[in-house]
Amino acid sequence: MSPPAAAAAAAAAVLAPSAHALLKSVARAPAKVPAADVRDALARILAGVGFVKAHRTSRLLQFLVEKRLANAVRDINEYTIGIEVFERDPATFSPGEDPVVRVQVGRLREKLKLYYAAVAPRPEIVFAIPTGSYMPVIERSRGGGEASEPGGLLAITPLACIAEDDACAACAAFTRGLGEELTHRLFLQFGNKVVAPGFSSARQPGAAVPALARAGHVLEGSVRFDGELIRLSIRLVGASDGAIAWSQQFDRCRAFTIALQEELGYFVCAAVKRHFQHD
Repeated sequence: MSPPAAAAAAAAAVLAPSAHALLKSVARAPAKVPAADVRDALARILAGVGFVKAHRTSRLLQFLVEKRLANAVRDINEYTIGIEVFERDPATFSPGEDPVVRVQVGRLREKLKLYYAAVAPRPEIVFAIPTGSYMPVIERSRGGGEASEPGGLLAITPLACIAEDDACAACAAFTRGLGEELTHRLFLQFGNKVVAPGFSSARQPGAAVPALARAGHVLEGSVRFDGELIRLSIRLVGASDGAIAWSQQFDRCRAFTIALQEELGYFVCAAVKRHFQHD
C-alpha cells in the first residue's frame, strides 16, 4: 500500500467511531432550517467582527456548515478537515500528531459563543459546535433573557503595559488605546453603570461617596508584548473582597492597529456580558 493510501486508511480507521456518533447525532437533530436561511445567517456572521478578518476561522465555519447542509456527515472528521480546510498534505497529515483541527475548532466554538453574547438582537438562526464534535448544530433561536447588569457599578482600571522594552512607546500607546476602546464598548453595553478609568471623587464635586467605593466589580488587566505575540489578560474582581469572578486571556499576532483594538474590545465586552448573563 502506498504511503498516502496507508495514511488515509489509518485516519479512516481512527475516525470511524466518531463518524458513527455523528450519524447518530444527525438522527436526533432538530427540525431542518431551510438552506437559504442558513446561508443568509452564515453570511451575516462571516461579515461580523471577529470573523471578517479571521480567514481560517471563517473558512472552517463555512466548510462545516456547507457539509452539514449537504448531510455529508462522513466528511466532517479531523482528517478531512485538515486536508480540505487547512491544506495539510494527505501523504503526511496525522491528526494524532498535528492538532491544528482540534485547536481551530476550539477557537471557532469560543468565537461563536462570544459572537452571540455580543450581538443584539439575538439572530433568528444560530450555529453551535458541541464539545467533542465537529458537526455544527443549526437551529432557530429560542430567544433568551436580556443581559443582566453588574451588581453596583463596574469600575474600569487602566490596563498595565508589559513589554520587553519598558520604553516601547508604541506598546504603551496601543495599551492606552485599547483601554479607550474597552471603556467605549462597555459603556454602550451597560450605560452609566460603568466608571471610567482614573475616576476619583475629586472629579465629582460634592459627592459624599467616591464612585469606586460603590462599585460591585472592577475590571483590570494587562497587555503583554512578547516578540510577535500580544496577550491581553483581563479579569473581573469583586470590589469588596478582591475575589476573581471571571478571567480570560486573548492572544493575537502583534499589530499596533485600531482594528486589533476594536476586535479585542468587542470580545472582552462580549465575554463580560456573557458572565453577567450567567452569574
